[in-house]
Amino acid sequence: NVLNPRSDLESLNSQTCQLHEHAVKLVIFDKDGTLISFDSTWSKWADDLIARCVARCGPRAHDAIADCLGYDAADGRVKGETSIMAWAAQPLIRAAVQRCVQEDLGFSESEAKDITNEVWMEADVDDTPVAVSRCTRTLFNSLRESGIKVGVCTSDARIPTDVHLARLGVDDLVDASVCGDDFVNVPKPAADNALNMCRQLGVSPSETVVVGDTNADLGMGKNARLGLSVGVLSGVGKTSDLRPKADIITENVDSLLDILPIHPSIKSKFAKPGCPLFPEMSGPAKLKFQE
Repeated sequence: NVLNPRSDLESLNSQTCQLHEHAVKLVIFDKDGTLISFDSTWSKWADDLIARCVARCGPRAHDAIADCLGYDAADGRVKGETSIMAWAAQPLIRAAVQRCVQEDLGFSESEAKDITNEVWMEADVDDTPVAVSRCTRTLFNSLRESGIKVGVCTSDARIPTDVHLARLGVDDLVDASVCGDDFVNVPKPAADNALNMCRQLGVSPSETVVVGDTNADLGMGKNARLGLSVGVLSGVGKTSDLRPKADIITENVDSLLDILPIHPSIKSKFAKPGCPLFPEMSGPAKLKFQE
């Protein structure tokens, strides 16, 4: 399931071997598209926002707002990682919607501000997140047991991030996090969040791995000169999107259990029912999972 962006198997094997030969002390995860399904959260939010805009501004708001968001309303999916929804924090998306109402729908600046205030709603934190993997807690526990810290860096806001991590059952295993509305946040792909997290946890950037589904995630890794940038195909980015900045491209975070220096006995110790990496185990899953 591991794809080498350079189509060079020897290079991939060499990169993985280096990870096993040198200390990995921190893994920084993106959230949406990496740990939970992007579309399960944001497609419903986009549909609801478009519907409220149409009700307030008329039918032509449908396509205008969808285009502003980079959202395919017919398909119910974002239009790849160039969509503002894939990389921007909520305040930036809100500003873009207000600008669209003013410039594309012809309202005055004050009218556009009032309309945006009226139609805007944050994503519903009561919705159950759709997990990308059944093995997330196994992975995080295995990292901790191996002496590897866990960070989360997301453009989503603090409240939904904390709720999602709790519902994934991994909030107690995250050592540090930065969210889009945190005062200290500098949006990806800037290096700041990664470097600040490394300083906070006392880890060298060269001993740090970043995992994400967009070039903003991987670009943060490159700009911070992290040890490895891993692209995952569970979110909005395609192989062709991720290839320029990824050292390794893989289907989802499950592969990290093989890519990172985690002893098989540790993985087995924390295996949970329903984890496809351990098919001999069976049992009901507590969350919905992305197919």
